[in-house]
Amino acid sequence: MKKKLIYMLFVFCVAASLWAQENESTKEAEDKEQQDVTGYWFMYDMGKDPTGIAYIYEYNGRIYGRTLVTIHKHLDIVETYDKPQFRSVHIESQPFSTGQDIIWNLEWDAKKRKYIHGYILDPRKKKPYYVDIWREGDTLKVFGNIGAGIGAVVTWRRAQASDLPPGTPPITTKLVPKIYYEVKKKWQ
Repeated sequence: MKKKLIYMLFVFCVAASLWAQENESTKEAEDKEQQDVTGYWFMYDMGKDPTGIAYIYEYNGRIYGRTLVTIHKHLDIVETYDKPQFRSVHIESQPFSTGQDIIWNLEWDAKKRKYIHGYILDPRKKKPYYVDIWREGDTLKVFGNIGAGIGAVVTWRRAQASDLPPGTPPITTKLVPKIYYEVKKKWQ
């Protein structure tokens, strides 16, 4: 009788543990779904006017972001990824700045409920910054930092394919990252 009771207690503990693990993984999947950052986003650079449109996508479990539209307000030019005009002169291969990935290698952190340990590149600058991103409703919080948590949070707003300039094709295929910058200092 005592052995039977111990056996039943053991089976109950194993079942409870499996149930808790299943519930935790279901909750983590739901959190990640609520934090879906993929799609079109109006980019902002510390101002109230958008500087362009990015397309955030997932590739091999990591998050990447490609510039589709760049608004050069001072030149009165709207540059698109299918008709790029300006090059990133600070990157050795000098790729076009519009159409390149400016966010790469973000991974999901279930405890923090955000994507962390990625990089963001300002094509006008010489080096990438560390970046974390997360959703707050229909906004995307982009925390770029130079290290030791020193940086700034910029809010991007949700966009749609219909927000692309007329004649610019929407993204209809799965993207493969195009990273032109080799990071010398990794996340620690």
